[in-house]
Amino acid sequence: MRAHLVRELLAPDVDVVIATTSEDGRDFVRAVDGHDCAVLPGHLAMAFDDHHDYDAARTRRRTLRYLARDLVRDVRAVRELAHSCELVVNDSFHPALLAAHLVDVELARRVVHVHGAHLRDMVAREAWPFRIERWLAHAHASIEHTLDADDDAATLRRRLPPLVAPITRSRAEVLRAHALPPGARVLACYLNPHYRDSSIADDIDAAAARAGLHVVGVGEAFAGSRAGWCATDAAFIDVVAHADVFVSGAGMGALEQARVTGTPLVCLLGDQREQRDNAAARGLDVVDVHDAE
Repeated sequence: MRAHLVRELLAPDVDVVIATTSEDGRDFVRAVDGHDCAVLPGHLAMAFDDHHDYDAARTRRRTLRYLARDLVRDVRAVRELAHSCELVVNDSFHPALLAAHLVDVELARRVVHVHGAHLRDMVAREAWPFRIERWLAHAHASIEHTLDADDDAATLRRRLPPLVAPITRSRAEVLRAHALPPGARVLACYLNPHYRDSSIADDIDAAAARAGLHVVGVGEAFAGSRAGWCATDAAFIDVVAHADVFVSGAGMGALEQARVTGTPLVCLLGDQREQRDNAAARGLDVVDVHDAE
């Protein structure tokens, strides 16, 4: 979604080339804005279960295999895609661009790493003995998403709020778009594709019904199988802005959407350290995904 927002923000003055790690990622980009994107050949993915619990051991095994077998292929693929690009943005620590300096120093000097502040802390811990801070130093710059931004022109490690889409529709327009009656109370819910267990959506729908709320949800695992849910929504910020409550994981994008709209946020969390740190830092209400009742 960040890549889509950047492309929308910079068009038509800047060409933005998007690459992802899977066919599912390509399908998501197509669904959001109708554009195609490249798929890197290494197909690296972090390991999560159906409750969004992060599997550190399995992710580490995947990453070690990737570093030995596929990293060089991905660096070369990025170099080919970015041959005429001035900057290469690495969203959330893909190792091909973290370690690009080991393969292609010129490419590494064009890399800008973008990530959440607590994700940076988690990756630095999990990646030992690899010295991630040293690897980051080879890049052109780093941008950390935080709600306590304090950009410092004297350093190339900048702290900025996450990018969110502008609000473009009124409450009445949002209700009509989702076939809801005037005056309907809304629970907006965004769950990324790692939330796959149907009991999660069951609990959200049941809690909303008890509170007299209509669910307008985005969740790829639940789209098409239950009322009110869809796979993607490029204008979901409008739903959040006019909702009575917002339920989501505690990624920086969701936290910033809640902050700019003023909509109360309830964080639905699995075993994912950096999101728990995000929620704790903001003092947000939290529901454990394993005990949503």
